[in-house]
Amino acid sequence: MAEAEPRMSIPKSASSAARSGLEKRKSASPSNKFGTAVGVARAQQLSAGGTISLTDARNIYAFLSRHKANFNKAQNKEDLQKVEGAVLLWGGMSWYSQLEKFVENNRSWRRNK
Repeated sequence: MAEAEPRMSIPKSASSAARSGLEKRKSASPSNKFGTAVGVARAQQLSAGGTISLTDARNIYAFLSRHKANFNKAQNKEDLQKVEGAVLLWGGMSWYSQLEKFVENNRSWRRNK
């Protein structure tokens, strides 16, 4: 029998950040829209609270890892706002270390063991 995929609780800070990202995206002008359909779906998932699978945690961790550098690369205020908005949709950076620890602690888990 396959071992169940590990899950982690979504922190309130990540749920709040995702809700904030959805609100900011909704009120942004068309030229300042940020986030993709995947980011919006992720924000809806996170804002609902509950738990996420290890697979989702790995994807979120990878996204946030890639976008940490984008804060430094932003050329102007508009670019920075878009990066910040996209990161909010994925739960913000406040839970980055929690994700990192969870992913690392479950590194050996594989689907269909």
